[in-house]
Amino acid sequence: MEELKDITKIKVNRKLQGEERVQDYEKRIGSLDHFMVGGVEVRCVYTDDGPSLNDRLKELIRTR
Repeated sequence: MEELKDITKIKVNRKLQGEERVQDYEKRIGSLDHFMVGGVEVRCVYTDDGPSLNDRLKELIRTR
């Protein structure tokens, strides 16, 4: 298994736009639903009746 990336150490590339920005960020962290935050492992679980974390993270990346 590949080592999890700590997202506190990865910057969003603001030179890219929209979906390119999301794809670049996802490529560098490896997974939008399993990563580290300051040394704490984060694994996301989704519900059937709401937006996914992937959707929320993509929106955050696009707008920042």
